Amino acid sequence: MRFPDYQGGGLVNLVAEVERRLTGAAPSPGLSRPIASTFPEAQSYVFVLFDGLGDAQLEHPNAKALLASRVGALDTSFSTQTTVNTSTLATGLPPSQHGLMAYQLRLDTSVLNTIYWYLDDGKACDIDPATFLPTPNLAERLAHAGCRVVATEPEAFLGSPLDQVLYRGSIVVGVA
Repeated sequence: MRFPDYQGGGLVNLVAEVERRLTGAAPSPGLSRPIASTFPEAQSYVFVLFDGLGDAQLEHPNAKALLASRVGALDTSFSTQTTVNTSTLATGLPPSQHGLMAYQLRLDTSVLNTIYWYLDDGKACDIDPATFLPTPNLAERLAHAGCRVVATEPEAFLGSPLDQVLYRGSIVVGVA
């Protein structure tokens, strides 16, 4: 078993690298030098997350262009579930620090579905999703430094509990 590299080779480090370049500080270590040196200093950056795209998929014949432009591999957070890694993007912290450790979380005697924000008994969770992740999150820290964060997501998610968990402090635009 190989553990994720949170010291310079992970998704959390990519977020920290960009935050450090834009603001001068970040709560997590930046990228290792070989990867960090592959992209230039800039006044803005764009993150594009392809959910489920890993090294194995890059071996597919239709992915040759993506593979050819690849400059290095980054570890996702553990667990590799979508809500865990989007929370890492939203906070710039590994799961052990942001607290969203899995798609389903045990809360007292119930289990919380972190996408739809309901408990295993079918009831809505009474925890405000906007307060679940640590503050300030990445968007709030960047806004404090004068940066603007714009997130896009499917229109169906606009205003959803997951939307509230991830994008506090961001301008969120729905796409069809």
